[in-house]
Amino acid sequence: MRVTRLSLLTSVSIIGWCVANASAASESTEEPVELRKHGDWWLGVDAGAGAIHLELPEGKVSENKFYLGVRAEYVLSPEFLLGIEASGWLIQPGEIEYNTNPPPNNFESQVEGEGLAPVLLTARYYPWDDSSWYLKAGAGYVSHWQTTQGVTERASGSGAMLGGGYDFIINENWDLTAFISYSSGSAGDEDYDAITLALGFNYKIRRK
Repeated sequence: MRVTRLSLLTSVSIIGWCVANASAASESTEEPVELRKHGDWWLGVDAGAGAIHLELPEGKVSENKFYLGVRAEYVLSPEFLLGIEASGWLIQPGEIEYNTNPPPNNFESQVEGEGLAPVLLTARYYPWDDSSWYLKAGAGYVSHWQTTQGVTERASGSGAMLGGGYDFIINENWDLTAFISYSSGSAGDEDYDAITLALGFNYKIRRK
């Protein structure tokens, strides 16, 4: 199954719906929540879609692809967070092909798939102490993996990311975050550019 432009629009709609509900929840909070405190750790999971442009030796490809990321960030101050994140775009979903049809109880499977997987060191900047808006940048390692007939090949390279977003407070330990980012880099003989729209959750391990 391929991710189409319709899936990107669907992701935008879901983000808008979640943002509206989270905003309403935050407005009903009677006592202000301390947004960011030195020594806190943030753990997050993000999902969305990316409009990714690939430059390959055999030509160029532009498609919308599923995006998923996990991250851990440390609060240096109310304005700055430093972290590491592992994320990526699924270029070709995995498929299993059987050597007979229908497959027997004991079958030989063939797994196919392809993706780009950056692992980046990141910095998040909030313009002021009580800001929910932020800018985010990162750079690091990029892996391009491709599985053909059950054998996975990998090529490595480097990449960078720049973006911005907004946090919506749910309670003392949970935030909802929506963001857009631009990513660029290369892995092996493949260059890429991507604009990604995603929705995520921040879980805060509070310093006592």
